[in-house]
Amino acid sequence: MNPPGTLPNNNIDQQAPVPHRSLLEEMNLPPKLIAFIRENSKRLQIGSIAFIVIIFSFIFYKNYTEKQEDQAATMLASALTEENATIKPEMLVNLIKEYPRTGAAVWSQVELGHVAYEAKNYAEAINNYLTVIGKLKSQSPLLPLINFSLGQSYEGDGKYDQALTHYGKIISVPGFTDQAYLAMGRIYEQKGDTVKAREMYQKVGETGPNWVVDKIRKLDAGKSASNTP
Repeated sequence: MNPPGTLPNNNIDQQAPVPHRSLLEEMNLPPKLIAFIRENSKRLQIGSIAFIVIIFSFIFYKNYTEKQEDQAATMLASALTEENATIKPEMLVNLIKEYPRTGAAVWSQVELGHVAYEAKNYAEAINNYLTVIGKLKSQSPLLPLINFSLGQSYEGDGKYDQALTHYGKIISVPGFTDQAYLAMGRIYEQKGDTVKAREMYQKVGETGPNWVVDKIRKLDAGKSASNTP
C-alpha cells in the first residue's frame, strides 16, 4: 500500500507525458508553414528587424520634414512682412539655403523674382522664375503664374518673342486667358503688327475692359487711314 497522499506507482508509470507544444503550434499554423519558419528563423528575424528599422526611419523622416516645413513657413512669413528692401531679399535667400526642399523655398524663389521685377531687374527676375519652373511638376497649379511672370519679365526686357511664348502657354488656363491675350496684343503693337494685335484684342472682345474696345476701334481707324489714297 502506498502512503496516504501519494499516487500508486502503477498509475505514474501508465500516464503518458504531455507533449510540448510550441507557440507556432498553439497558433494552429499549418505544419508546412511551421517547418518553414523554423528552417528560416534567422533570416526571418533579420527581415523583421530590417522592417522595423524602415518603419521607424519613415516616421522619423516624416516628423523631420514636417518640422522643416513649419520652420521654413515661419521664416517665409517673416520675410514677406519685411519692409526693408535690402533685408527682404537676404532673408529669402537664407531661407532657400537653409530649407531648400520645402514649399516655402519655392515661394521664396518666386518672391525673389517679384522683387527683381519690381526693381526692373528683368534678367534677375527671369533667372529666378526659370529656377522655379525647373522645380515644378508639369501639372503644378503654380506653373501658369510663373509663365505669366516670365512673360512680363521678358516683355519688360524687350525680348518679345520669348514673352509671347510664355503668354501663349497660359491662354487655355482659366483665369489667365484674357490677361494673356491682352499682353500678346500689347506686344504685337510694340512690334508694329497691328493685324495680330487686333486679333488678340478681339479674342477678349466685349467681355474685356472698355479700353479694349477703344483699342480695337483705334486700330481699325488706323488701318482705314492707311488705306485711304
